[in-house]
Amino acid sequence: HLRLGHPHHDSLTKALQTCNIRLPTVNKISDFCDSCCIAKSHRLPSQPSTTIYSKPLELVFLDVWGPASLESSCGYLYFLTCVDACTKYVWIYLLRRKSDVSSNFQNFKALAEKQFQTPLKFVQTDGGGEFRTLIPFFQQEGILHRLTCPYTHHQNGTVERRHRHIVELGLAMLHHSALPLNFWDHAFLTATYLINRLPSSSVGFQSPYKLIHNKDPDYAFLKIFGCSCFPLLRPYNQHKIQPRSEECVFLGYSPSHKGYKCLSRSGRIYISKDVIFNEGRFPYNDLFVTTTQASIPATSVSILPSLVCSHNPSSSTLISPAITASSGSSESNFLPSSTPVNSSTTSPTASSSSHSPPAPPRNAHPMITRSKNGIIQPRINPTLLLSNVEPKTVKSALTDPHWLSAMQAELTALHANHTWTLVELPSGRKPIGCRWVFHLKENPDGSINKYKARLVAKGFISNLGLISLKPFLLLLSLSPSGLCSPLL
Repeated sequence: HLRLGHPHHDSLTKALQTCNIRLPTVNKISDFCDSCCIAKSHRLPSQPSTTIYSKPLELVFLDVWGPASLESSCGYLYFLTCVDACTKYVWIYLLRRKSDVSSNFQNFKALAEKQFQTPLKFVQTDGGGEFRTLIPFFQQEGILHRLTCPYTHHQNGTVERRHRHIVELGLAMLHHSALPLNFWDHAFLTATYLINRLPSSSVGFQSPYKLIHNKDPDYAFLKIFGCSCFPLLRPYNQHKIQPRSEECVFLGYSPSHKGYKCLSRSGRIYISKDVIFNEGRFPYNDLFVTTTQASIPATSVSILPSLVCSHNPSSSTLISPAITASSGSSESNFLPSSTPVNSSTTSPTASSSSHSPPAPPRNAHPMITRSKNGIIQPRINPTLLLSNVEPKTVKSALTDPHWLSAMQAELTALHANHTWTLVELPSGRKPIGCRWVFHLKENPDGSINKYKARLVAKGFISNLGLISLKPFLLLLSLSPSGLCSPLL
């Protein structure tokens, strides 16, 4: 063995059969070789698990996919995958950061236990740091945490295989619909929705949806991802002669509504149940890629529409303005969704995408204009023809920040100089009011030097027989003798 360079036992036996060398007896030399163990160490065959799980949530496999090489249309880079060991049902949560794993898993646990009326018993993960923050939560909830051996991902093979399945289905749908790769978040959510409704050999060619919900999925609800669709948009019209719909791109199924997600040319995602589909047309390039962009080489990333997405850090999935769908209990989108969302962050107008909206079509008219040649003349504002007007009322002065600042400066000066003293109003007396006086001080060239505001008392309303003060004097209290006390 040593002379022939540590060959395998079978090779050594075969070689010695053709020579005259006598083999040593087993008692004289051992077949075990330390050098072979050190130099030829490799992975040993893994034995498949023989444990059979009879109920949902007895064991859930967890893993995080990512980071993606391209940020998604709504700013996601990762997703958390949860696979039930009994039914192979899958939930995914889109993540912007790995640190979002803890909050999303706690949301998953609350959802699953509430829907299936059974506690979560075991969780199996790898040794990733994103799961270490969950250890106190596991201990508090009485969940047993099973870990894979270091660098032994195949021990968590169930969820690893689901990752491959989700990505492969998502990329196939993106390619067929000609959507850009940064729509992977919508594609992966749709892939998960479909995987849960497809028969699987791992569960006897039944669908995970049927095993966990005890009813068959509704395949009539399904449409081709990325195809042309026309949702009812009449509730959004501003006047009665607007079109009732427009061509959109189908982006999958709403996790919170019994409806479809439809991407419009403006970048807004509508959710509606009243949708007409043309599954033979895929209009993304016609709607969003302009003539200029079409001439860019295929290796470039096309400009994408600005999507309406959630900005809430705790949220994990797309939030879209929705057309109110009629209530129903169809299986197509309810209990439980494979893509849980935080519906409290829905905003019909906010936009979270960093991408610019599609450029308007270029004017192809042959006429040469200054704007086409990039000649822009400066705008002349006739400021010398404008005159500044002193406000007559406090309401008009408050609309101008210059006068507002002047009023604030006047009040600050009055307080700093102790101009008045707050006293109780004597019985049978009425207080003298005050008013604001505004004046513009100008320089010799007509430019404004100062915005001046003064708070003066209405001395003209004092009673006959009492001393009337000039308008610039402030009257606040009366002396016991009945005379007004001026405060300069």
